[in-house]
Amino acid sequence: MIYKKLFLFFIVLLFSACQSAKHPNYAQRAYLQQKAEHKERLNDRGSWNETTSEQLTVDLTQDEHPEWLRQPYETIDEWHQRIQDLMEHKQEKIETLEAKLNGLNTENEALIQSIQGMVQRNADLKSMIHRNTPSEKKPALNKVEAMSPPSFRIHIVEKGETLFSLSMRYYGTASKQRDIMIWNRGWVRHPDDILAGVALILFDEFAKEKKQQVVDAYINKLRTVI
Repeated sequence: MIYKKLFLFFIVLLFSACQSAKHPNYAQRAYLQQKAEHKERLNDRGSWNETTSEQLTVDLTQDEHPEWLRQPYETIDEWHQRIQDLMEHKQEKIETLEAKLNGLNTENEALIQSIQGMVQRNADLKSMIHRNTPSEKKPALNKVEAMSPPSFRIHIVEKGETLFSLSMRYYGTASKQRDIMIWNRGWVRHPDDILAGVALILFDEFAKEKKQQVVDAYINKLRTVI
């Protein structure tokens, strides 16, 4: 009975050893297959060495991105093609994100410009309100310009005065009698017959040729002051 059990145990061990020989560890087998294929590819290029092989071999136990790992059913070319497809897919995602980022930047710039426009509009409104707000200061008094002396004078005729006496008195010559008569046309009919109490206009020497224009200007000044 004991011999029978030992015989069965030995058979089981032998069967397990055979199975292990047929099916080695997956990771080790994949590593050896990959190394052999890579060595063959580099031999074709004439650049094979053990250091290069070790650097380019993927460590199946330490890789953090399993999607990049070569599958046991893939050839080297298939694996490289799949990696290329993955890289293109990643690049498309990157370009999509960059486009979104550019869109956000454009929106931010538009928002900034809108805010700046509102700030400027607000400043313009404040300035307009300030200009249109009545000042609380007391209104300044209107300045009255001092009138320059008129370029003519008014003389009230006294009894016994004549154009000769007036010409000699104001101009120092008798030659102004005709001018005085012309300036006061309608009031003086004869040089020696002047009514007492009549107001006569006597122009200064420098303004005698302006005549009535000088009188009108003086009267207008008087009206603006009054």
